[in-house]
This record gives sequence, C-alpha cells and structure tokens, in this order.
Amino acid sequence: MLFVCPTNKLASNYKGKGITLNKFFGVGLTEDTKFKRFDCSAYDTVVFDEIFFASLRNLRRIKRYCDEHPEKIIIATGDTEQLESIDPVSNQKNYDDYSNFCVNLIFPHGIQLKENKRLKTERDKKRLAAIKKDVFDRSLTPKQAIQKHFSFTKQLTTKFNIAYKNKTCGEVNQRVRAMLRKRQDYEVGEVLVCRRYTKLGRSKITFNVNYEYTITAVREATLQLDEDVWLPLTLIKSSFTHNYCRTCHSFQGSSVDEGITILIGVIISRIASGSGQPSLGRGPWIKFSFGTTMKERRTLKS
Repeated sequence: MLFVCPTNKLASNYKGKGITLNKFFGVGLTEDTKFKRFDCSAYDTVVFDEIFFASLRNLRRIKRYCDEHPEKIIIATGDTEQLESIDPVSNQKNYDDYSNFCVNLIFPHGIQLKENKRLKTERDKKRLAAIKKDVFDRSLTPKQAIQKHFSFTKQLTTKFNIAYKNKTCGEVNQRVRAMLRKRQDYEVGEVLVCRRYTKLGRSKITFNVNYEYTITAVREATLQLDEDVWLPLTLIKSSFTHNYCRTCHSFQGSSVDEGITILIGVIISRIASGSGQPSLGRGPWIKFSFGTTMKERRTLKS
C-alpha cells in the first residue's frame, strides 16, 4: 500500500510507504518543471491522503490516474472542514460544495466516519464533539469558541507547539530549548526538520523539506543524523531547524501523542467564516491537552 500525501511531513509519517503528490506525478515547484513520475507498479493499493488539500490541477491528475488504472484499489481520505488547499478552488462556488463535487467525480462511493477512534475515553470524545460544534457556530466569535474549551497561558511548558509562520517557529524553538536547559546548539536525541532541499554533492543522499532527522552524534564541526550521515554544522544551520514547533500547514493531517501549545493572536483562516478549523497566528497561546489532532470526521472514498 502506498500513501500519496500533499505535504512532506505527512508523507514522512508513513516512512517508506509515503510519497508526496508532486513526486508521485513528477511535478516540480512549478507546472513547467517536471521530472520522472514515480513507478508505483509494485503497489496494488494507492491511498490519496488528505485529498481536499490537493489543488484542482492535482485533482485532475488523480482523476486521470484512476481512469487509467482500473486494476488498482484506489482510496482517498479527507474532509473539507480543515485547512483549504493553498491554491484557490473557486471564486464563484461555495468551497465545501464545490470541493465535495470535484472529489465525488473521482470517488463516487464514500463512507463517513463520525467517531474519533484516536480518543480512548467517552469524556474526550464528547469534548471533541463540543469543540467542533462551537467552532462551526456562526453565532460565536473565534475568541468565544476558543475560550469555551481552552485555557490561555503565557508560558511555554510543552515540547511540541504549533504556530502560523516559520519565523514564529524559530522563536519558539529557542524558548523551548531554554526551558529544557539545552546548553549546546545541538544535542544528541534532538530532532531536526529540514527547511531546504539538500543533496550531498554527487551522491544520491538527499534531505527533503519538512522531513525529520534525529541527531545521533555530535562533534565539534559536524553532526550525525539517524546514525547514518555526517553533515557540517554550516549546512545544518542553513538548511535545518529544531522540531519543537511546526506550522499548522506543514502539520496538516498529522497527530501527536502528548500535550501541545498552539500560538494564536490573529485567527486567519476559515474559523471566522464558520466553515473550517483555525489557522493560527502569533500572539497569546492556548493549551491543548487531547494529545491528538482535532479531527472528528474523515471521509473515506473508494
């Protein structure tokens, strides 16, 4: 089974069984830059994860791929009640209606899963349902919806955090490292995130954006990542950052197993219109203690 994902972070969660949409279809950073498509002949099942995060052009590619490969089992997961695709979907139609229409053209059969299996207690499941209800309640302001369910804090006490901008993530990384009493710039056991695609000389060793790598050894001028590759500190500082804070876009569809702090201030995304979960910017912070994503509904289409 191969998982085709909209982001590198989500693809990396599936280890060797995950790949990004662009790599799957051989599409570069622009429509004019292309490379060899991924050979998925070894897989009998392909899952397009978080399909509503895909652009209309990629949806067309998925439709064509499904039509050309009737012998494969092809599944999509996702829902419209999260972050929208970065590319515009329509400036005329309702986002939810038109997105569902497009996906239904590709996958006419769907199953709605309404119970969150990641949460183990009925108390947490009811709490999640209440949060979702208030988030989509147009009579409540975003601030009112947040205050009903979350506590505010002025101190960082969590090792994992979510922000809106990469710049904010960098600031939070420094504060968390100070909280953890990290004395060196890099220490064994810390996780780094690649922020710039990196290829080592003429070798086939590459580091993909938003992939995570663990520091396994430290020398004066080099670091070892994942008990494998040694990199100079100059390259580490220019292409990697610590993993104590991620942006909400890069973390779309992922889960965490511990408490997190979400940095907010200006609610920028669709919570204000009552049609989506929040995209969170800088400012005061809220503490989120579920230890999982705020996802109650996932639509499985096959």
